[in-house]
Amino acid sequence: MKPIIMKILLATVFLAVFIFPGFTAPAENSDLEKGIAAFSNADYSGSLSWFRDVIINTNRKDIHSDAYFWIAKSYMALRQLDNAEDNLEFFIMHYPQHKYYQEAVYQKGRLMFLQDDYENCIQESYRFLENYPDSPFAANAYFWTAESLYSLGRLNDAEKLYSHIIYNYPSSYKVESANYRLSMIEQKYREESLVELLKLTHEEYLKAIEEFQVREKTYENALDSYQKKLSLLDSENPDAAEGRTFSLEMLDLQSNVRNKDNEIMALKRKIAELEYRLESAENKIAESKTKVIEISPEEKNQAISSQPSDILGNDEKIELLEIKSRALEIKSYYLKYLSSVGSN
Repeated sequence: MKPIIMKILLATVFLAVFIFPGFTAPAENSDLEKGIAAFSNADYSGSLSWFRDVIINTNRKDIHSDAYFWIAKSYMALRQLDNAEDNLEFFIMHYPQHKYYQEAVYQKGRLMFLQDDYENCIQESYRFLENYPDSPFAANAYFWTAESLYSLGRLNDAEKLYSHIIYNYPSSYKVESANYRLSMIEQKYREESLVELLKLTHEEYLKAIEEFQVREKTYENALDSYQKKLSLLDSENPDAAEGRTFSLEMLDLQSNVRNKDNEIMALKRKIAELEYRLESAENKIAESKTKVIEISPEEKNQAISSQPSDILGNDEKIELLEIKSRALEIKSYYLKYLSSVGSN
């Protein structure tokens, strides 16, 4: 019986192959399955070859739709985005009932992000979430929407979506990326605060220097006036007793004038120091405006720990106030002296 059965089976295969040429014996793994396996192993160029073979095979039109979908994904993985778009649009247009259709709509939004088309990525992703709120790709759609908002500089909106992913999709593999983005947004907020602080300090420096320069000019004019009055005192009745008294006062006043000159020189040095620090502050402002932030969480923590709390410390502010107070005392001294000389 066994030889007879074998002959019957061989005859059946012979008839199927030669009488019905459209018949193909089933392979252990189809080209589609081989292509998907290559894609899973990150062999995207190899997967394209297998999927193209599926398209070429007119006897396998039943899986052409699958091949177009995987061809689009392979092109996306290879960053050949125009080719990916063509195949993805073809699939979405012609196979709306396919099991991969929902993912294809999601991939369309992701593809727009990869093409730097952030506004359309946001719109397409929101449309996907409206139609498929319970999709397994929902967390990913939220993530690419948040990434688009982040790229557009809309940090507040992006921050809300990253937090939404973390709290509502804790098992998603996008949670780690969302956490990292939140740390970067926090760092950007800190840097913006630093820039504002530098601007305020910059204005304080300018105001302080301007006040010192005005007072310096006032003191120099006062000294010039006092020196002229001293010369007049020296020329009036030098041999008279009253003249000798004025001469003694003149010597004392000349000593005071030298002391005031020294204080003015100290003020000038302080002004020079402030100007130097002002220039440093301006440079830091420029660096903060032009610096591109793209750091790891470890670098972020290090940057935050080493961030200066204030450029102009409390001690330095107190020192400035003391200098101003001393300058006012000098001015008061000279005004009192002029008043006394005028009355004499």
